[in-house]
Amino acid sequence: MSKISVFLLVLAILLLGHGVAAHIDLIRDEKQIAAKNTETAALRVMNAELTGQLEKAQAQVAELVSGRTFALESGVRMLGFFRVTHYCICAKCCGSETGITASGRSAIPEYSIAVDPSVIPLGSLVLVDYGDGVLHEYRADDTGSAVTGFTLDLCVDSHETALSRGVRQATVYIERSNGE
Repeated sequence: MSKISVFLLVLAILLLGHGVAAHIDLIRDEKQIAAKNTETAALRVMNAELTGQLEKAQAQVAELVSGRTFALESGVRMLGFFRVTHYCICAKCCGSETGITASGRSAIPEYSIAVDPSVIPLGSLVLVDYGDGVLHEYRADDTGSAVTGFTLDLCVDSHETALSRGVRQATVYIERSNGE
């Protein structure tokens, strides 16, 4: 075999080897691209899920804001976040069963509330937002020894109801007086 034939054979082997290496590199690149495509697809799915969660949260905020905007535009002001407890007109809750409140009015279940008069004056109309999208209207008719600061005590129809409702948190608004 001549030197040229050997040279051509070696050159062919080198080129073939280079072609195999290039083919291996190409396969490796294709696997990396496939992995990146899979990762991209997974990220797109996660993004869609997060976008759905974000849209749901934005809708919930919009509902809450619309209620608060209504309150703020209708002549009330926000007092803050209050602890809400419950009582009935029984002797266990009030010490007597007359149902007469500190304002002299009869307690009305689901309407009369006991307040700290240094925070909310007696007779004030109060709006309470429990976060359920509804503004509940109550009147500050009563006081109580355990009702201090940012606490409301809502009159309910029975002692069992008072116990079962427990303690809640709520945002409280009060009607603006003529001087505000």
